[in-house]
Amino acid sequence: MDYNVLIDHMHGCLNKSNSSDISVRYFLLGKGPRQCPFCARWIDCKDLVHHVQMCPRKQAVEESQSSSEAWLKACARRERMRQCAFCHRWMDLNILCWHMRRYHGAKIAFAVKDKNTKVTKKKCEEEVVKVLKQKNLLGETERACYSLLCTVCGRRRLDQEELVTHGRKDHGDSQCLVHKRVFRTAMECELWKNQIANTHRTAWVEGGRCRDGPNVVVFYRCSRVSDEDRHGEVDSRDEEPPLTSCTSFLKEFINDDGTIIVRYCTRHISHGLKITDMLLSYSDKEIIADFIRRGLEPSLIRQVLKKQYSSAMRLHWVTERDIEDVSASIRCQDTLEYMDDSLQGTRYALFHAKNAVITVS
Repeated sequence: MDYNVLIDHMHGCLNKSNSSDISVRYFLLGKGPRQCPFCARWIDCKDLVHHVQMCPRKQAVEESQSSSEAWLKACARRERMRQCAFCHRWMDLNILCWHMRRYHGAKIAFAVKDKNTKVTKKKCEEEVVKVLKQKNLLGETERACYSLLCTVCGRRRLDQEELVTHGRKDHGDSQCLVHKRVFRTAMECELWKNQIANTHRTAWVEGGRCRDGPNVVVFYRCSRVSDEDRHGEVDSRDEEPPLTSCTSFLKEFINDDGTIIVRYCTRHISHGLKITDMLLSYSDKEIIADFIRRGLEPSLIRQVLKKQYSSAMRLHWVTERDIEDVSASIRCQDTLEYMDDSLQGTRYALFHAKNAVITVS
């Protein structure tokens, strides 16, 4: 099947509300990164269709699939049924091999009818089982890193992102959201994590990692969560029991080309800091700096921000001391820029004076 026809088929399935192709709907409408069927890179769902159309390995993979598709149409249905690790659909093991590679990007060699080829049906089935075990290992690593137990109601969720959704929908915490960032290098990702740690006064520690084909998935949990399980009573009455679960998390999907897709949540249900204790973010400081450049007094700026932003925002609780700190940073930045311009002017004058001396001599 030509991939342009496949893309049209995907969009057709999405337009039908009662579409029976659940795997296509799950593959395109699902949240989070998905793997390219050709190069196995982690790509966000919104950019996946465009990436697949421009993928350089598309033509080579399609040529290798031409003989396997004819065999799949003629293969006899067996009684052995396996469940897809991605969309949880049940199907024959031979069909599952094609299904997981076509729709979910799993690197599985196709079995062909020719006996002289190296890829046999047995090898194909072994690779399917290998991928299923690998996906199970990925889920086991995540469950070992996170408790997945809600600290408010005690209910257990399937994964960490579902726990965050549970905190937002069932417990009414509108700030409990899953965010996404994309970084070109690991250095950019580390600098961003340090900035988040300073802004939200939180940090993540690595809880486990697992290889998914050529890529690596790293799981980070909240640094306030203890990895020791206490089954007995606490000796001291003043000592609080350790935290075993938190909605704050971070997942890194590291591609083989160095790009990183990050999914994270900075909300801490039941043990988070108060909004007044958090630091001002870069965007908050830019909003305050805009009012300062207009010439408004700190008391007036505080009144305006209190009216414009709700009590759930950090700007609602801004103090005059915060405004004075932003004003001081603006003055310091202007001074540094002036000194830099003056230094460049001095270098320019010395350069022309030196050239003039050389010309006269």
